[in-house]
Amino acid sequence: MLQDIIQGLIGTGDEEPAPLSESYTYTQRLQPRCIRLLKLAPGPASSPIECTVQIHSIDNPPDFEALSYVWGSSADPVIIVCDSKRLTVTQNLHAALLQLRQFDTFRDGRLLWIDAICINQGDETEKTAQVRLMREIYSRAHNTTIWLGPNDD
Repeated sequence: MLQDIIQGLIGTGDEEPAPLSESYTYTQRLQPRCIRLLKLAPGPASSPIECTVQIHSIDNPPDFEALSYVWGSSADPVIIVCDSKRLTVTQNLHAALLQLRQFDTFRDGRLLWIDAICINQGDETEKTAQVRLMREIYSRAHNTTIWLGPNDD
């Protein structure tokens, strides 16, 4: 009886997470020579992608990796969790993120620059400024991963 009450209070761990009602929005405008970096939380392939966004100066950034990939089709987008809010990404980006968050290798997460997320695609002024920084972004990344897509066995 007591066990049932405790289980009812804490749950079994099998429950689906509560639906996220709010969509991710870019709340901070980037200052000149600043970039957003995505902190990708580690996790098993079966769990949702979770991340946070940080802003850093391109002149003195922390160690980060850049992801270069084909955006792919925007049909059938996938929702990830970014700063505790819903963020829609392409299936190809989602597949890349699943591979990049390997828990056994990156227990503290992974700091990434991904153009589709780190640049506010709805802000033409920001896009123009960030595209001008891309050469520097890629050259300052300590690693660049090129994602060609999931392995077709």
